[in-house]
Amino acid sequence: MPMTLAASAFAEVRRLDAAPSNALPPALMTTATDLQAASPPAIAPPDPSSTPLNPASAPPAPVINVETLTPAAIDYETAGNTLNGTTDPGMAPPARLTPEFDEADFEPPEPLKPAEIPDTVPFEVEDYIPEPTGQSLAEASLEVATPPDDFIQWRATAWGGFMTNNDLEESLTFQGIEVEDSSIFGAGISRTLAGGNTVKIEGELNLLKHSGRQNHWEGTAALALRWEWSPSLSIALIEGVSYATLLPEIEDDNNTDESQFLNYLALEIEYLHSSQWGLAGRIHHRSGAYRQFGDAVGGSNAYIFGLRRRF
Repeated sequence: MPMTLAASAFAEVRRLDAAPSNALPPALMTTATDLQAASPPAIAPPDPSSTPLNPASAPPAPVINVETLTPAAIDYETAGNTLNGTTDPGMAPPARLTPEFDEADFEPPEPLKPAEIPDTVPFEVEDYIPEPTGQSLAEASLEVATPPDDFIQWRATAWGGFMTNNDLEESLTFQGIEVEDSSIFGAGISRTLAGGNTVKIEGELNLLKHSGRQNHWEGTAALALRWEWSPSLSIALIEGVSYATLLPEIEDDNNTDESQFLNYLALEIEYLHSSQWGLAGRIHHRSGAYRQFGDAVGGSNAYIFGLRRRF
């Protein structure tokens, strides 16, 4: 609904289609100049001693349309000094709150490394120990049966000992040992042919010289079955043949039918001082093996000792 404003010394805001009210309080009346000012002045309270103004006796005032009035512009511009902390142009700006530093001295923090996620740990025993298959068992058996390279080794031995006038049983039990005036010395070499960690099969050759009561050369060729009790101690059973360049005199005393070519049997014990050096001792036995070699019965026995080198 449009509104109009009467402009005179006093103005009244009223509806154009409404009848003027003569009971309007003086406090709601103002001049047109006050309406155009940016800040309206304070209205003084009416003086009770003064005579109240009768609007009916006042001259008619021109009507002003409020909708056509243009409000005064309000300046919201703020001075730069005010933004810097002071309104006085002559005052120096306040000190910076942050300390000055050289950009070259600034070191950015190291980026955080992602946390390492551990692998999933199985909770069942079966996850740690897989069930063996037929192929895996066969491979394991093959590894046990086939010796590694360090088991395929050579043994070189320097021998020296003496002959006895005893049979094999007395020599094995060290009962009534009678030492003959006949010595034996020589050299031998052996090689591991097959076996595992405990039992090995070796092949060996020996060349021995007899001196004293009997004076001849002897050569042996045999296979040895070695059983290792520990890495430093082992025993071996050696079986083969022996050939003497002459008929041994000691065997002639103990045999009904001596022979140069006889059975060779030996029992050895070996002690390794290191992985390369060791000592060996054996009973050296020649016999007809119950008339298997030239109807010979009995034979000869000797105790020999050796310094051994493994390579």
